[in-house]
Amino acid sequence: MTKLKLTYFDAPTSRGEECRLALFVAGIDFEDHRLARAEWTALKPTTPFGSLPVLELAGKPPVSQSNAILAYVGRQHGLLPTDAWEALRLESLLSACETCVTPSAKRSASKIRKSSSSAAPSSSKVRSRPGHATWKSRSRVRSLGVRP
Repeated sequence: MTKLKLTYFDAPTSRGEECRLALFVAGIDFEDHRLARAEWTALKPTTPFGSLPVLELAGKPPVSQSNAILAYVGRQHGLLPTDAWEALRLESLLSACETCVTPSAKRSASKIRKSSSSAAPSSSKVRSRPGHATWKSRSRVRSLGVRP
């Protein structure tokens, strides 16, 4: 097998580090291409979805999205559960983690912290609609042509 190449920022954080760790645990010899922030602006238009991390294999198109990369490494190297229920639990955990790191989730969490630490809102304040974050997430999924 040709050597895989993983491209992410030169920082042991989040999405790229998860992929690096999965490749390491699987015992895969890979090229760990670490970008300086200054390099990102020039590289961004050439990446799938304009995002990192990116996994490359000679003769194949580059792939981004950390959960897709993690699933690929897991399937190829026996890191995923073979039991359907345990696989479901893993996918549930990945989805929960994704919710925690997306910008809209961060904003929502920030609003919740602010509102819970302040006094009861007055009638003149705009309140967040119940289920609004869920609706926004479903709208994003629908815009990709996928039904939840």
